[in-house]
Amino acid sequence: MTKFNEEWTVGPHGDVEEIAEGVLSVPGEIVMPLGRFPRRMTVVRQKDQTTVIWSAIALAEPDMACCQ
Repeated sequence: MTKFNEEWTVGPHGDVEEIAEGVLSVPGEIVMPLGRFPRRMTVVRQKDQTTVIWSAIALAEPDMACCQ
């Protein structure tokens, strides 16, 4: 059986982009033995100020501030 990761590892990712008011997007890659595969994280701030994150990507420390 596959072993789970014990640490959160930051992989390759692009810049955080605001694509609409309250909507952020970050392109990234999943690096696997068979190749590199694209992925995208989307962060949406709702009217009640809660946040919804779709397809979470570990970001470099300076980029994490955007999503709080």
